[in-house]
Amino acid sequence: MKDDHSERKCAMTMTDSHSEIQRSTNNAALQKNNANQIATALSIDGPFLIHVDHSLSLLEMIQRGEYKNGWETKRNITEERFPNVHQGKALQYPKEVFLVPPSEYGIPTTQWHAELELDQWKNEQLWEILALGIQHPELQLKHRIIAFDTQYLLHDGFIASPGLWSVDRERHANALWYIPSTRWNLEDRALVSKLVST
Repeated sequence: MKDDHSERKCAMTMTDSHSEIQRSTNNAALQKNNANQIATALSIDGPFLIHVDHSLSLLEMIQRGEYKNGWETKRNITEERFPNVHQGKALQYPKEVFLVPPSEYGIPTTQWHAELELDQWKNEQLWEILALGIQHPELQLKHRIIAFDTQYLLHDGFIASPGLWSVDRERHANALWYIPSTRWNLEDRALVSKLVST
């Protein structure tokens, strides 16, 4: 028969183990709750379903967007600056995209790309943003939208990425110039999709 001291020691050990399990459970729940709060704290718009068609030329995509000053769009968004690696291929697919505000990360462009991936988002490219402009033209009346995963390096450290916006409710598409340390305005949105784990 165990003495009182042994029984008390055994009971304390069982209590400690139970407390450790409870703490681990609470920590896991807290981490999950924090992750959910981060996701819901961002002013995310979407999802928006787009159909991407790489069999179309860049010129055809721009023309279908029916942008104001389309000649300027054609001059600045060119195949030389933004080549389509899938050009000529009958590659068509649907995709769900979202609009995420880079300003809510509160950090420069050079840092927020990595933070975006931590939140399970992936920046989108030229063909996706042109598809968005054709199929959801109303979105650029509310926000300036940028496809950060397509970049053209300019002189003096500037970067150009394709963007959609509006002036007096007239829709524009053009290359948007910025620098790596740029902090974005409240109305700016990055075109993203959910990062797929491999």
